[in-house]
Amino acid sequence: MKVARTVVGAAAGRAVWRVMNTAAGQRSDGVEAARWSERADAAEGAIVSRHIRRLWALPGTALGVVGWPAVRRERLFLSWHYWWQAHLIDAAVDAAERDATPRRRRRVVRLARTHRIRNLTGWTNNYYDDMAWLGLSLERAERHLYVDHRGAIATLVDELVDAWQPESGGGIPWRRRDTFFNAPANGPAALLLARTGKVYRAEEMADWIHDVLLDPETGLVLDGIRDGVHERAIYSYCQGVTLGLETELALQLDDSRHRRRVHALVAAVDDHLTERSVFGTPFGKRGSDDRVAVGRVSDSGVHPSDRWAAMALPWRGVVSCSGRRGR
Repeated sequence: MKVARTVVGAAAGRAVWRVMNTAAGQRSDGVEAARWSERADAAEGAIVSRHIRRLWALPGTALGVVGWPAVRRERLFLSWHYWWQAHLIDAAVDAAERDATPRRRRRVVRLARTHRIRNLTGWTNNYYDDMAWLGLSLERAERHLYVDHRGAIATLVDELVDAWQPESGGGIPWRRRDTFFNAPANGPAALLLARTGKVYRAEEMADWIHDVLLDPETGLVLDGIRDGVHERAIYSYCQGVTLGLETELALQLDDSRHRRRVHALVAAVDDHLTERSVFGTPFGKRGSDDRVAVGRVSDSGVHPSDRWAAMALPWRGVVSCSGRRGR
């Protein structure tokens, strides 16, 4: 009999508790808020006890074992999942922001340090969406916890700025030496650039997504474009990263253009991706990660630390280290 396994940092469910916590905070009293806090604590404890281990027995290190129960290859960190670990850092930042303790801050420091060690070649890799998510995690750690990673953030930002390729139809590509320009790379990359002073480029990327990837029939953001041909798949995480970007720009610039885009995209998501405002799969079969990603990308006005609970949710079925999105 196969055993369902949980995956640290996997796309599945990483936003659902953030959305739920926000909704609960808007309509409930202190007792209900305490209940959600207790659930976040329990989920955090599950992730810490099941998954976070030293890397290769090195002192002062911490990294997320990607499966539970873990197989030998996972326990030895022989496979590397860069962006899952980036989300684990983000979850640790959430926990420390929600209830700051020296132990939680040390966990963030160790996770970030160990990410750099296990990556072997520095802070970067070949995937621009991966680098964007790591940059967002490190930027939040610096902003909320005063964990200094200015050098790492600058390195990642430079990679994303230099990846801009309007002459090739982008946008930035999803990975180096590729011609596929998509929302899952451009959305978080532009969000990081907006938060690190490169607002001019973030606006250009937001305009590119709106002008090139927005489907005029549904008002939803398409997955991407290659050689002038659209990949017309509809994923809610494409809507999520775009909403996070446009919200950030609306707040920073007080620009009605970005506010209008946010309102229009939220309405399109509600019309086409939900049933009574609950995410479903009206555009065909997709994974649970697609149905919850909309709530993930902006930390403005959202109760922190729910990502711990999201990471504790199992995939439906068995997931191996070589899963669909692991890198």
